[in-house]
Amino acid sequence: MKKILLFLAVMLVASVCYAQTSMDGLIFGYKHKGNEMYYEIKGSNVWVTSQVKSATLSSTVEIPSEVTHKGKRYRVYFLGNNAIVGPNKIEKLVIPGSVERVRMHSIVNCPNLREVRFEPGVGSISGEVFENCPKVKTIYVHSSTEITNENWYKEHRVKIVRY
Repeated sequence: MKKILLFLAVMLVASVCYAQTSMDGLIFGYKHKGNEMYYEIKGSNVWVTSQVKSATLSSTVEIPSEVTHKGKRYRVYFLGNNAIVGPNKIEKLVIPGSVERVRMHSIVNCPNLREVRFEPGVGSISGEVFENCPKVKTIYVHSSTEITNENWYKEHRVKIVRY
C-alpha cells in the first residue's frame, strides 16, 4: 500500500511540474490602459503576438513591461514578426525597456502610425521593423539601443532621434 501511495505522490508531483512547464506557447489577451493585446508565453517571459486578430487598440498604445496571467507575472521581452498587425488606428506606439529585441516586420499595416518611442532598456532594433506604415517618419531611440541596418531607415526617410 505504501508503494502505491508513493507512486501516486510521485505521479502527482510530475503532473503538476508538467502543467507548469506546458504553459509555453499559450496565447492570452491582456488589457493595459484600455488596449487589449495578445501575448505568447515563453518560460517566465512573454512576447507580443498578433496570432489573435481581434485585439482592440486605441490611437496611443503603450505596451506594458509586464503582464499577468492566472496570477503569474510575465516580463514582456520580445516583439517578433507581425507582433502588431493593422489596419488599426494606432498613431503613437511606446515600446517598454523590458523588450530585449524588436525583429524585422514587427509592426505591419499600421497606416496611421506616426510616432514610435523605444524606451531606455530596449536592447536592439532590427532594420525593417515597419512594413506598410507610411506615416512613420521619426522614431525615438535611447542612445544605448543597438540598431541593425540603419541604412534601411535612411532609405525609407525615417529619422532616428537618439535621446
